[in-house]
Amino acid sequence: LHGLAVWYEGDLPPVQSVEAYRKAALQTTRVFARDGRLVAELWRERRTLVAGEEIPRRIREVAVAAEDGEFYRHDGVDPLGILRAIVVNLRDQRFSQGASTITQQLARSFYLSADKTLERKLLEVFLARKLETHLDKDEILTLYLNQIYFGHGRWGIAEGARYYLGKSVADLSVADAALLMALVPAPERLNPFSAYHAAIERRDRIIGRMVVLGYASEGEAARHRQEIPILSKPGSLQTSAPWFVDVVKRRLIDALGRDEVMTGGLSVYTTVDLDAQAGVDAAMKTHLGDAP
Repeated sequence: LHGLAVWYEGDLPPVQSVEAYRKAALQTTRVFARDGRLVAELWRERRTLVAGEEIPRRIREVAVAAEDGEFYRHDGVDPLGILRAIVVNLRDQRFSQGASTITQQLARSFYLSADKTLERKLLEVFLARKLETHLDKDEILTLYLNQIYFGHGRWGIAEGARYYLGKSVADLSVADAALLMALVPAPERLNPFSAYHAAIERRDRIIGRMVVLGYASEGEAARHRQEIPILSKPGSLQTSAPWFVDVVKRRLIDALGRDEVMTGGLSVYTTVDLDAQAGVDAAMKTHLGDAP
């Protein structure tokens, strides 16, 4: 394995820092009215980055319980997990089971395709080891939680929390976080809006895993399982001032460039008064309705 690692070393991409990721990641730009209400969103990928210090320990523990119980003890690869997967895959004569650690998942998401080939798996292992030598565990977990896909075009824990639960990351309970992490293996199939019971069943298994890892007591786990999630699927954002948003967008692009506007995660505060605009719109409809 060491010889193969040396062989591939020259072809492995450089590992980026958390700060480099923050600068390069595609984020959602939001346009606000004068009173702070959201008017519009501009994006290529719906992602809102969360700094490591803004992710509560309970969220990190849920992620580890859900995806990689040995995360804090391995060096990027879980040999026993790989061995178990090899046995299952040989039995099934196909790649029916993976054994990817959180670090491997991050490496795959950053650099590799999703093709299930032996070469890709080897590259994933070597990249994971490289990530572990350049980043600490908290940095890896921060990148992972910002990078994972939650379905419906939402990337990262912040967008997942906002889309499914209408909450910020700081406001997520353990049960909330477990529900979100339950979606990671198959976000479309385990979508709680259409597959509520399947999502809850996986959520409860994650909570049980937290007991095994020492992150929760049996009593705490029982309380977490009893929590009923309040789903809050957002509708499409409607604005009473589409012309205003178009003007703002054009001026931003002229000043900053399209890439910065559509991927830079900007917060743009404007002078538009949505209540006054709604009154104007209502008056216009009444006037046009009375016109002969």
